Amino acid sequence: MQESVRAKYRPVTYPTAQVSKESFIIESYDKSVRIKEIHGGITPGSHLIKGYVESEEHGGTYFGVKMRLSKGNDIAESRCTCTSAHFYGNPCSHALTMRNVYVKHKKELKKEVRK
Repeated sequence: MQESVRAKYRPVTYPTAQVSKESFIIESYDKSVRIKEIHGGITPGSHLIKGYVESEEHGGTYFGVKMRLSKGNDIAESRCTCTSAHFYGNPCSHALTMRNVYVKHKKELKKEVRK
């Protein structure tokens, strides 16, 4: 029965052509992760991050990811439009990937903001 439920679920994806038209604050070197918004969170030091992570299963498309990181850059909560997040909960691999790209580029971003 689980297979029939999974077969009916269609993840929300965004085509590469649509995603490419937007502007981004951070992009991974291969453009598989694109972060478009970073906001200060509710608690000091936390951040709300929104963007897209490329789907490996659905070629040429991206999943939408939103997450809140705690002061220590741990994922406090996340939402993703992928199948795994729908059936197994969050954080999924897409949220973890976006978090890693954010942490890697965070220092560069702070330097640009200070200029």
